[in-house]
Amino acid sequence: YCYTLKTVNFKPSPTQIPLSIECATDDFLHNTWSPFYFTEPEYLYLNRTFNYINEGEEFTPDTMDEALFSNALEITFGEQLTSIGDYMFADTRITELTIPSHISYVGKRAFYSCINLSRLTIKSGVTTIDQNAFQDCAGLKEIIIEDSNEPISISCMNTAGYYGPFSHSPLESIYVGRNITYTNAGAPFAPDESDEGVFSMSDDVFKSSTVTVQVTIGPKVSAINNYMFSNTHFFPACLLFRLDFFFAKNFKTFYTVFVSSFIKLFDCFFVFFIKAYYK
Repeated sequence: YCYTLKTVNFKPSPTQIPLSIECATDDFLHNTWSPFYFTEPEYLYLNRTFNYINEGEEFTPDTMDEALFSNALEITFGEQLTSIGDYMFADTRITELTIPSHISYVGKRAFYSCINLSRLTIKSGVTTIDQNAFQDCAGLKEIIIEDSNEPISISCMNTAGYYGPFSHSPLESIYVGRNITYTNAGAPFAPDESDEGVFSMSDDVFKSSTVTVQVTIGPKVSAINNYMFSNTHFFPACLLFRLDFFFAKNFKTFYTVFVSSFIKLFDCFFVFFIKAYYK
């Protein structure tokens, strides 16, 4: 109930020991609350990794009420913060987010329902985006996954059927700079329907959106997943391929996996354009 607390600064530990934060259980309602639930600080500086506990034992949040830092306007990640826990920033008010390279893991629903988030940048050191991490980010329009030789693992949603992790976002611009491995509950997952792709939109977003999505594929990408961009207002002329090796050596895979996912979106015509150059 520290209503006036607006800034929280977690300084680094000299020994890099994680900080254990205890949540509280309401004995009457049997709910579990984040320690900042009734405080809601707006400006966060986090420079160490956190362990979340309840009654002295390790605890994994599974509702928004248990989000560690909701309502934040601005978040700064220090180098000792190497992972983001489940629901850690659910329902915050951030508008732009960059996940730095020293954070390798982003937990389940870590940024769930951040409806003001419009731009997301994922740096090259991030290796795992867990299940539903950006579910219901209804204002997310731009995603940048920066170049890397190492693939990134992104988990799909499995709550009400299988949906892409950004399915409820009205995406307008996507940059993919590395290969993506797609998982569900930690196991490899191969989409077999149009709404299961990594960047596919759910039907409600797809039908209400009239914006053409611009997609750029970086030079380190060598494969495109099944249905990866299906169910978007996608115009192939906006897809800029800078992959000479992909076009030259994998044209059959490109056609069967990628083009076939989009051809059904065009009722009257289909325009196809590939821009490739050789170094």
